[in-house]
Amino acid sequence: MSSPAELRASFTPVETDRLLLLAVCEPDVDAAFAIHGNPETYRSHPDGVARAPAESAALLDGWQREWREVGFGFWAVRLAGDSRVLGFGGLTKRTFHERSVLNTYYRFDPSVWGRGYATEMAVAARALARRLLPELPVIVRTRPDNGAAQAVATKIGLTRAPELDDHMLTYVSHWQLP
Repeated sequence: MSSPAELRASFTPVETDRLLLLAVCEPDVDAAFAIHGNPETYRSHPDGVARAPAESAALLDGWQREWREVGFGFWAVRLAGDSRVLGFGGLTKRTFHERSVLNTYYRFDPSVWGRGYATEMAVAARALARRLLPELPVIVRTRPDNGAAQAVATKIGLTRAPELDDHMLTYVSHWQLP
């Protein structure tokens, strides 16, 4: 497996047809609170709303640490040529059902929902995962009432794995039961 520095060089910056994906950094803290503090953003997960800017700052600190220690993580997602952060998303290495996986995350400002940005970002994330970390399954975990997140998971080629569900639905790229 590549070193964190080698992974970081491949995972940021990333350009798609419309988006620029950059490792989160300190100046993204205001956008993090605007998105994560907006109750509409957390319609299907109301207890996840950030109540104060300090909560978003702590979240951002953890994301930055992941970039330093692992070499990839969540991006601040922008339209190419625009400085405004539309959302956050990417991959994190996690343990799920006692194995290492790449968890896919996407959370965007409600004003840009329905434009395909989450799918475009997640396609880029999955492509990088296949190329650089092919041994790790890519997963999406989402709440049963979050149809938009479920749609993104299927659009990027993940398959629903009900045997892995708990209070969340699970979608996977390649998963073989022991």
